Amino acid sequence: MTDWIMIAITAIYVIATIAIWASNNKSAKATEKQVLLLHEQLEQYKQNEKNEAIKRQLLIGSIKLRRSTQSRTASDYKKYLAENDITLTEEEVFNLCIELHAEEKMVLINSSLDKDIKKWEFGKVAIKNANE
Repeated sequence: MTDWIMIAITAIYVIATIAIWASNNKSAKATEKQVLLLHEQLEQYKQNEKNEAIKRQLLIGSIKLRRSTQSRTASDYKKYLAENDITLTEEEVFNLCIELHAEEKMVLINSSLDKDIKKWEFGKVAIKNANE
């Protein structure tokens, strides 16, 4: 009789151990998913911060290019950024200029938009006086 009780207790112990093991596996997988999600969010945050820093450089570049009476196309901004150790493609620079335009921090200088976007020029929006 005691043998059967020991067998029953051992069986319960084995089943409980397997249940704990399965639960721990589920928990580990859920934790892994959370870590991956946090990593993706951190990378996105870093990219956004980098883009914001580049946008600030573009706004500074707009002022410098205006002072030197150069054109202000995406190609010109790309050259300016390269002088400041920022390497982007012309398309990436153009897209950032469009984002700044959407944020109303840059304007399209051309009164009529040329079909060739490489000729589009962007300038910094003048800051309005708070007393106006």
